[in-house]
Amino acid sequence: MLRNGRVLWSAAGKSVGFVGCSVLDGGIGVIALNRGEGRNALSEGLVRELENALEWVSVGVSEGMRGLVVGSDVPGVFCAGADLKERERMSRDEVQVFVTRLRRVMSGIAQVSVPTVACLSGGAYGGGAELALACDFRFASSSAELAFPEVRLGVIPGAGGTQRLPRLVGLSRAKHLIFTGEKVDADRALAIGLVDRVTVQASESSVRDEAVKFLHNIAVSSAPLAIIHAKSAIQRGLECNSLLDAMKVEGQSYDRILDTWDRREGLLAFKEKRKPVFRGV
Repeated sequence: MLRNGRVLWSAAGKSVGFVGCSVLDGGIGVIALNRGEGRNALSEGLVRELENALEWVSVGVSEGMRGLVVGSDVPGVFCAGADLKERERMSRDEVQVFVTRLRRVMSGIAQVSVPTVACLSGGAYGGGAELALACDFRFASSSAELAFPEVRLGVIPGAGGTQRLPRLVGLSRAKHLIFTGEKVDADRALAIGLVDRVTVQASESSVRDEAVKFLHNIAVSSAPLAIIHAKSAIQRGLECNSLLDAMKVEGQSYDRILDTWDRREGLLAFKEKRKPVFRGV
C-alpha cells in the first residue's frame, strides 16, 4: 500500500478523486484534496475519504513514512470549509453526527505520529482553517488567506478551532479572529504565528516543494523514533494539568527510546565523529 503512485478512495472504493494519497521519494506522504467543483468544501463524501486517508497514513507510518504533507490539487484554494448546501439539507441530529466525525478526522490528523505540514496556496476558511491547525506546521503562499467565519453563520468553529487556535496564536488573538470572522492574509498570519513560512511563489507546487524539502531534511538528519516520541511528549504534555505532570510525560517518552538501536547508534557515531545511520528501531 505504501508505494510511489496515487491512491484514490470513495465510499464505494472507486477513484472519484476527492482525496489523493501518494508517497514521494524519502518516505514523505502527501494527502491532496481534489474536490474542484466545491472548492474542497468538507462534504460527507470528502470527509469519508479523509477517514480512509488516515487509515492509509497509519499503515504508511508503520512501513516507514517519515512525514506528511496535507495540501490541495484545486488551484487557488486549500479548503473552503463546510459544504453549506449539503449542511442545509441535514437535520439537527445529522449535523451533530457529521460534526463529530469531522472533529474526529481533525484529531486524527493532529495525532499522526510523524511531522505534518499543511500547504496553503489559497483560501482556508472555517473547517479548512481547522484542518490546517491540526497539522504541526503551516506553509503558505503569498496569496493564502485564512478565516474562521462561523459566528457570522450562527455557529462556532466545531472541529478544533476554539481549542487549537488559542494554543497557537494566544488567547486574545484567537478570540479576535473567531469573534470577528475577519480574513487574515499570509503576511499577517506569519506575523502572529498562524503560519510558519510564506513563499513568494503563488502555486501549490512551490509551497508543497518547500514542505517536502523541510520534512525530508528532518527525515535524513534525525532519528525516526526520537521524532515520534518528541512529538508525543510535546502534545501530551500540553494536555496535562500541571508542569509536574507534563514533565512525567516527558520522562515516559524519554524512557521509551533508551533501549533503541538508534540511541546507541547516535552515541557511537558521535564517538567515531561520523554521521549516524538511523534505522528507526
